[in-house]
Amino acid sequence: MKYNYSTAILFLGRAESPTRKKFYLGATAALCVVAAGFYAMHLYRLTHPRLVDAASHAAPVATVTTAVPVATTLNQPVVKKIPLTLPVKDLTPAPVTAPTIAPVTAPVAAPVAAKTVAPVVVPSLIIGGEKVRSSPAQSAVEKSPAQKPVVLIEADELSQAAQLAFGNMMDFASQYPDIYGFKPGDVLHDAWLGDAIPIYKIIPSDCAGYKTGQPLKPLLKPADRWVFPVFIGDQIRCVVQVSRDGHNYVPGSGSKILAIFWSKILEKWPAAKGYHPQLIFNPDMPDYYFTVPELETPNITDASAVLSYGNNLSPAAVILASWR
Repeated sequence: MKYNYSTAILFLGRAESPTRKKFYLGATAALCVVAAGFYAMHLYRLTHPRLVDAASHAAPVATVTTAVPVATTLNQPVVKKIPLTLPVKDLTPAPVTAPTIAPVTAPVAAPVAAKTVAPVVVPSLIIGGEKVRSSPAQSAVEKSPAQKPVVLIEADELSQAAQLAFGNMMDFASQYPDIYGFKPGDVLHDAWLGDAIPIYKIIPSDCAGYKTGQPLKPLLKPADRWVFPVFIGDQIRCVVQVSRDGHNYVPGSGSKILAIFWSKILEKWPAAKGYHPQLIFNPDMPDYYFTVPELETPNITDASAVLSYGNNLSPAAVILASWR
């Protein structure tokens, strides 16, 4: 105001025309009015500080509104004090929580319901050699569930005992291959285990009541003993024995001699010609015996005699009489 007053004196004191003096005076008055208005606004803001806060936060509030859905997971005082830093640093963890929930709930329920039904029936159908043509629920009802598990458990235990006997024999054969019938050119890693060969017995009462010419096959009873041939290629090198002691399957040792006897028996009476030789075990005798049920004359022969007797077999009546 002081400056404007000095300026007015300077111009009014000069020898100017009355019109120009009026123009200068009007301009000076207008400037004074504008200055007074700005000064009044300044004084009004000083007396009303809330307007200052509202004006200073007008722009940040507009930027924060874009991040309002995410800012709900953060502390509210931080939004008021530092509104511009929130979208840059503190908003990244929020998107992580949403996707982690979806994969856990939906996909888990469906596969579990589908897979829990199939394994209950499939193992029994595969081992029994049958093809599934109906639904698992129908096949489970049609089959006899009381008998199937017993057969499967016994077959698995017998197979496990045979594999254990085979592994034990191969451990010794790696050090002493000749004892178990392996030849110098054999690769032990190529050895494989064949199917079970059941062993039969004849109970003492049947031995005492046997008559000459009586069929022998009805007298053969399971002896709870098995031999498993061990092959190299298609040739038998040895056999491993498995016996049943009560409810347990006991892996036995390997035998090269019995493998030689059995190979000769199969060579002379092969299955291709309709013969099915059977091994017979007598606990009171040291060796195995065998019979060929398809021959006309009932016969029981010591397995060791196959190497010397040729195709001559012992009559069953003679052998059973010696077992009485």
